[in-house]
Amino acid sequence: MPPPCPCTREGAVQSRPAGIGAARLTGLAINEGDEPAIGEGSPFSLNATLCRRDNFKVQRVVVSILLLVLSTGVAPIVAPQSGPYKPVSDRERESYRRASRTIYPTDILEQPDKYHDSLIVWAALVDSAQDVQAPSGVAVFLFAGHRYFDWIEDRGPRGERFFLSPRGEGTFLLALPVANMLEASKARQYYRAKTMIVAYGYARVVERSGTRLVQLLVTYVQPYPQTVYRQDVLDYGRRGEPIKVLRPP
Repeated sequence: MPPPCPCTREGAVQSRPAGIGAARLTGLAINEGDEPAIGEGSPFSLNATLCRRDNFKVQRVVVSILLLVLSTGVAPIVAPQSGPYKPVSDRERESYRRASRTIYPTDILEQPDKYHDSLIVWAALVDSAQDVQAPSGVAVFLFAGHRYFDWIEDRGPRGERFFLSPRGEGTFLLALPVANMLEASKARQYYRAKTMIVAYGYARVVERSGTRLVQLLVTYVQPYPQTVYRQDVLDYGRRGEPIKVLRPP
């Protein structure tokens, strides 16, 4: 887990969904509202959300067994340790419980009004960060590459917890409100390129330089360092699509 974020204490940003009273910087919304959330570690227990993905979980267990056979040459007696994604804090746990994991960036681009009021969670890798200052506020805009994520935690031989797919549904952006430009500089250093984020929020379609992009109006974001994920082990897409083993972990 990364050290506490200099700008948000534990890397979690909590704010009201933008759209009502949202500040506008360079034509993009900045979330306004509550103070940054304080992340609190807490155990995660199984709940009903897992039942809706039993078939996918079974598929992943079979793949996990295959990976172990490929890497050791010996069939395991018991299934490898895998389990559902564990939110870091109470605040994230509540967001995870409420958020949809089956709405994707392409869905937003095609039918933005349909998902206007849907809380969404996406996994992504940070591509770049840019701070913006205006009379209405200061924010760091993150450009992130969406990655398919099965919301399963694995136990890789080098401490990896997440086997992300190398594929996703394009770049989206999100704004992290900060107190001043000094804090913005700290945030850019913290959310550096290739940092994994689990971002919760409400999606909108915006235009930037003539290109339609998806912006996630953030309610919570949790960062993870490069050491806890890999994207060269499994290749998969949306839930129910085939899983391809790329290489043993």
